[in-house]
Amino acid sequence: MSHSRKIKEEHRYVYQQIAHNINYFKRIRGLSTEQLAEKANMSVSHLTALESPGSLKDFSFEILLDIADALEVSIVELVKELK
Repeated sequence: MSHSRKIKEEHRYVYQQIAHNINYFKRIRGLSTEQLAEKANMSVSHLTALESPGSLKDFSFEILLDIADALEVSIVELVKELK
């Protein structure tokens, strides 16, 4: 059973950073949203919601692992602030 939780205000920045990093690595890998969604075994609409910094969609650790694997980066790379 899946349910969405409200994201805590103090965690908003981390979600925005992850969204930014997904977009960044997607671009440098030359992947479209559709290609990344397929590689990460998720729907395009779900990925679109995750990579939109304004949507702040809650997601599982498993999904983060799938996206990191599809982008061929570590989870750390998805969470850290890129310079």
